[in-house]
Amino acid sequence: RDTASTRARPRFPRAMVALSPSIWSATWPLVALLGWNTVHVTGAACPTTRQTACGTCPSIISDKFSVDAKMQVVGHRSMKCAEQGLASLMSAGCPEGSCYSMVELDIPFSFSSCTSSQSEACTAWKWLHCAFPDDSSSGAVMHSYFFVGGSFEGNGFAFAEKDVAGLLKSAGADVVAGDLCAKKFPQAASVANGLWERGASKGIVLFGWDGCPCTAIAQSRFAAASLCFEQLTWQNPSSELMDYLQCREGDPTHHSFVYIRDAAGVWKFRGSGFAFDAGAMSDKALEALAQEGNVARSCQSEFSVNIYGETLSECRAASADSSGSWMWDGKCTETGGGVHQICMSQLPADFSVTTGQGPWSEDRANQRHCVCIGAWSLYMTREADPAWTTSSAWPFCDAVPMSALTAQYIAKWKEWNGIPARIAVGATKILEKCLMHRNGPGSPGPSEAGACRLLKAFQVLQQAEGAALSMVNTSKLESDHGLNCTDAASAVPQSTASERSTGGAAASKSTPMSASFVSPRANVAVAAWLIVLCTFL
Repeated sequence: RDTASTRARPRFPRAMVALSPSIWSATWPLVALLGWNTVHVTGAACPTTRQTACGTCPSIISDKFSVDAKMQVVGHRSMKCAEQGLASLMSAGCPEGSCYSMVELDIPFSFSSCTSSQSEACTAWKWLHCAFPDDSSSGAVMHSYFFVGGSFEGNGFAFAEKDVAGLLKSAGADVVAGDLCAKKFPQAASVANGLWERGASKGIVLFGWDGCPCTAIAQSRFAAASLCFEQLTWQNPSSELMDYLQCREGDPTHHSFVYIRDAAGVWKFRGSGFAFDAGAMSDKALEALAQEGNVARSCQSEFSVNIYGETLSECRAASADSSGSWMWDGKCTETGGGVHQICMSQLPADFSVTTGQGPWSEDRANQRHCVCIGAWSLYMTREADPAWTTSSAWPFCDAVPMSALTAQYIAKWKEWNGIPARIAVGATKILEKCLMHRNGPGSPGPSEAGACRLLKAFQVLQQAEGAALSMVNTSKLESDHGLNCTDAASAVPQSTASERSTGGAAASKSTPMSASFVSPRANVAVAAWLIVLCTFL
C-alpha cells in the first residue's frame, strides 16, 4: 500500500530507475514535463496522467486498477454519467467481467461534499479530479472515469459520445458478437422486433413512456404531418422494454425511441421524441427522413372511428358541458393517464364509489361521461359479482373509439388504481352491450357491417390476450344476433398506431404494455392536464 512518504515522491517507469544519478539529474526536467507518475509496482497501479501535482493515487484505486486492462471504469455506477457510459459499453457488446472491470467508489452526489472529507472515497475522487481535470459536465465534476487501454477517455457522458465500438476494437477488448442487450432482455427484444416487423408497411416505429412529454411530441409531430407510424407506449417507468431500448441505444436518459428506416430499408434509431420537436427539427428535415424511409401517409386512426368502424361521435351531449372528462372536441380519445375512452350513456350515481374513488359521480348522475377503461372494467366486474350492488350501466357505443378494443390498452382492462378487474368481464360487456344497442335500452342496434367490425375487433383482442378471453364464443354471438360476417364488410380500419402484439407483457416488469396516439389537433398541455384529472377521478 502507498505510504505518506511514497506519495510525496514522483514515480517513474522501471526502465528509468536503473539510470545513474548524473543521468537522473539531466533527465529530470524532461520527466517532469512528461508527467510520468505511474508505474507497475507490487500491489499498486495508478491510471496514467500528465498532471504532476497530484501525487500517487490512493490504494482504493491502485489495489484494483490495472494499466494493462483493455477497458476499465472507476466511479459510482449508480450516477447518471456512469449509467450512460456503461450503457454504451453494453450496446457495443462489452459486458462487465469478460470485457470491462469497474473500480467502484461510493462517492457523494456533489464534489463539494468531499472538500473537507478525508473518507477513502472522497480522497480517491479528489485525486481523480486532480489527475483528470476534464471530467466535468455543465460545470459539475462527474462521478465516473472511463479508461481504454489505460488511457482516460472521459466521464461517462463524454465517453458515450465517442465511437465506443471503435475504441474497444483498437484496444483489443473482448467484445461479444450479436445483440448483448437482447440476451439480457430477451422478451422485451422479442416485443420490439415484432413491432418493427408490423411497422414495415408504415416506415416509422415509436416506442415511448407515457410519462415523458417526449412521447407526445413525437406523436403530435407525426400526426400533424400525416405520417403513418406504428407505436407502443407504456405507463410503468420501470418498463423492461424501456430498459432494453436504453441498453440497445446506449443511453439510459432516453424515455422514447423513434425509428425510421433508411434508404436500404434498415431501421435506424433517429433519437428520442424530443429530437422531433418543431424547434429541434424543421419540417424540411422531417420530410427528408420520411422520404428516405418511404413512410406511408394518411393512415386512418383507431381514434377517429368508433367500435363499429364508423365515424366517432362526441360523447358530450351539450356544448356547455365541460365536466365529462372528454377531450377538447368532446370525444373520449384520451391516450395517457387513466385513458378515458368509454363513453357512458347515463353515468350511474354510484359509479365512482363502486370503483374505489370519491363520490364525484353523484353530481354527474344520468349524464354522459367519458370514464377510464379500467374504471368501466372494474364496475362491470363488480356488476357481475353478487357481493356488490350496482346500477344499470350502458355505454354510448357510437362514442367509444376503436382504440379501446385494441391490444395496446389490454393492461387498462385488468386493473383500476391498483384494484384488480377482469378483462373477460369488462371487455366482453362492451361487446355484448354494443351488439344489442348503440346507446342503451330503447336505442337501435348497429348495422350488420358495424356489428361485424365490432366482432372482428374483439377477435383481434382475443388473439392478443389469449386465455383470459378465450371463453368468449364470437361465432355464437354472431349467430345469436342473426349476423353473417362472412359477407359483411367487417375489416378493422388500418391505424396509424396499432399494436397487436401477443407478447405485450414484456413492456413492464409488472404491467403489460399500452399504446397511445395524439390527434394532430390535440393540445399537449390539455392532455397533460387531463392525465392529472384522471388521477383524481
